[in-house]
Amino acid sequence: MTYRSATAIAALLTGFAGPAFALDFGNGFSLGGDVELEYLTDGSGDDESFGFADVTLGWRSQGGGTVGFGFDLTANTVAILDDGDSFTAYWGGLVLTTSFGEITVGNPRPLLTTMIDTPEIGGAGVYDLEFSSVTGSTLDFVALISDPDIYGISFRGGAGALTYGVSYHSVDGPDVDAVELAANYTFGNTLIQGGVELIDTPTTSLEKVLLGATQSYDRWSVGAMLGNSSQGSETLTSLQVFGDYDVTDALTLGAQLLAVDSEDGSETYYGLTGEYGFGSGGFAQLGLLDNDSGSGDALYNASLGFRF
Repeated sequence: MTYRSATAIAALLTGFAGPAFALDFGNGFSLGGDVELEYLTDGSGDDESFGFADVTLGWRSQGGGTVGFGFDLTANTVAILDDGDSFTAYWGGLVLTTSFGEITVGNPRPLLTTMIDTPEIGGAGVYDLEFSSVTGSTLDFVALISDPDIYGISFRGGAGALTYGVSYHSVDGPDVDAVELAANYTFGNTLIQGGVELIDTPTTSLEKVLLGATQSYDRWSVGAMLGNSSQGSETLTSLQVFGDYDVTDALTLGAQLLAVDSEDGSETYYGLTGEYGFGSGGFAQLGLLDNDSGSGDALYNASLGFRF
């Protein structure tokens, strides 16, 4: 099994073409995101290396009033290091801050990316990228691989334990319109996540719904996420199940499962991860990814990165 086999899952949805802490620079400027180098092999000499960077520079005015302003600028890059290819998507816009929430005008990052969070299957970042067209924002995935011109507006607000958002994007060229809704609700040690993505193109429409929950306590957490995506007469359903255990303050072991069902069949992916954190945001990770299709060998990965 090579990483490109995941493209079959993503292809149905591409017919149209979270940080540990933020660095505070003062004066309203902050930087958050992560960078990572990943080595992926099937143990038989078939191997590839990748670089990932997902970094956001933000600024907010420091006035004491209920209305302020600022900006966000995100660069999301994936590089295939062996052949020098790379893909980059830019997101951001001008931000108006109010007592009700933040309004971003320009090209805000899709809400299913910024508000819905699940772990990578087997720690394999390149697979997580392709799975995201099923388990996350299709708009975010398409923007990375095809670099279209996108414009939009979003609103994010909150009340107590509830955070919520709504966004609209327009993609030039193929004349695509996208609407997203997302919300998170926390009570006790439980997090509820949900999101909807509606995309209209000149030839088809895509509807996606995600709903999940995560329970955390002391050194362990466990969660699940259900997904349903439909495009024309095609429908995909997905189930993610995941859990992790903090062996020590630095070492975390995790297990993940992703099952995808469609009219053409079903496939289940299994993952194991071990991550060791060091310093202020550094991490090293080992992972294993396999599936039940019998299409190839299991994949092993080693990563080194930094979250901030």
